[in-house]
Amino acid sequence: MKILIGTPNYNKSINDDMADDLIRVCVNLVQKGWAVDWHHPSSPFVAFSRNLIARKALKEEFDWLLFWDADIQISTPQIVEKLIETAHKYNSLVVAVPVKIKMPDREIYNLAFKKDKAYENVVECKKEPFEIDVAGAALMLIKPQLFLKLERPYFN
Repeated sequence: MKILIGTPNYNKSINDDMADDLIRVCVNLVQKGWAVDWHHPSSPFVAFSRNLIARKALKEEFDWLLFWDADIQISTPQIVEKLIETAHKYNSLVVAVPVKIKMPDREIYNLAFKKDKAYENVVECKKEPFEIDVAGAALMLIKPQLFLKLERPYFN
């Protein structure tokens, strides 16, 4: 298995806790015999960095791409295996992890359902995976071949 972890970041800054988590994840995957690479382009434009990461995943033929933002912490070094298991179980090319969006007056997640002509953010997450219409890429596993079906730039 060949995994690319992509971390778009601003001003070459990575949260210390995220860096610790990243090391634990990489060690775990390498011990399983998986090939792991980490691409972390620095730009004030997150979408630009995500496009660079997606192009690398395609060009170097990675099996999976894990977008993992520089300020996101995880609870287990087995996150990649769990996301891949979920993708296989539900025959999905994309698996997004719910991430709370910081709002002063309420708690919402980076997931949304299309409602009429607008989007409504998820306010409560189920324990089991569920299908959504829109997901933020803060912590998202994706099959790179999916990008071949999309127009460039993939993110804007």
